[in-house]
Amino acid sequence: MITYKWFEKGEPYEDSITLRKEVFCDEQKYPFEAEIDELDKVTPHLVVYDDGIAVGTGRVVYVDEKTCHIGRIAVKKEFRGKGYGKLVVNELLRRVKEERIFTVTIEAQTHAQGFYEKLGFKVVSFDVIYDLHIPHYKMICKLGE
Repeated sequence: MITYKWFEKGEPYEDSITLRKEVFCDEQKYPFEAEIDELDKVTPHLVVYDDGIAVGTGRVVYVDEKTCHIGRIAVKKEFRGKGYGKLVVNELLRRVKEERIFTVTIEAQTHAQGFYEKLGFKVVSFDVIYDLHIPHYKMICKLGE
């Protein structure tokens, strides 16, 4: 059974950290000290569970009353290609739309461009943004009001 758990500002979100460490640090060789940042303390984190196993995560960073940035989206390796990433992004978008936020940005790893385009995002610029050694594109999604 698929379940969603939101960890609000200040709540412990260890399952999210564990997933991010596995995906970004262990697999992609991103330093752990760079992965966890000051925004983690003030942002809500989502974890998607399948039969109690944490399989996907993401967070929302509020920019202003009508804009947010989603990020730190990760899916456990053995669960990729099964729709969990889509579940994570759709739940993040559901929440912010419910909060009447209609502009959502993301810095997507370049290899994931097509994935995010299928979910309604468009590339803002094909100028590559490097987060350490990992190339990203800035993308935007306009949600209907």
